[in-house]
Amino acid sequence: MRQLISSSLFTIMLCGTASAESVDILNVEYKPLINTTAGRIDMCGLHFSGIIRTLDSRLIGLQGSVNSSYAAGKVPGVLIKFSARELVSNQLVPRKVHYGGIRIGKISTKAMAAVPGDDGMSLLLITDMLKSPDIIGDFASMFPIGALVSVSLDPTKSDYAFHLPPFGDKDISTIKELADCNNEGMSTLIKEIEAEPEQ
Repeated sequence: MRQLISSSLFTIMLCGTASAESVDILNVEYKPLINTTAGRIDMCGLHFSGIIRTLDSRLIGLQGSVNSSYAAGKVPGVLIKFSARELVSNQLVPRKVHYGGIRIGKISTKAMAAVPGDDGMSLLLITDMLKSPDIIGDFASMFPIGALVSVSLDPTKSDYAFHLPPFGDKDISTIKELADCNNEGMSTLIKEIEAEPEQ
């Protein structure tokens, strides 16, 4: 009995959470997102999308984005968005995202603040450099190696957990665009801060 209990505890520790349903994600696509105001970079992001098939054969289209913010006069931050639509009777029906999380290596979004999106269905995770320096410094740059994502569309049921695949050859231009965008965004913000008069 003691051996059985020890084995069960080890399995729970290894899996991290016993309540997540592992699913595959199909047709994954990555696209760069760049927001500017009067030519100044405000945000650099990575959009991802794919289709997950659950164990009970539900087909859910999932979209998300990981965005680095360089808004003028503000601390650099990260905003992550999740949204979902389910295929029902040949129609895509919006589904409310109750929870969303991403882990890359030892870095996770667990400590980020979660708020509903403007549409009331999507979910936003928010933090800044002062609260989560590891997220700002390493998260976006590590995304190309792949990530473990979990989302909840029903608070009474298991989360859906899946792996976003590493970037492939077709994503090389996306990686370069993101790197160039982030470098320019941070450089511009630093120059603006250095140009501010001392108080």
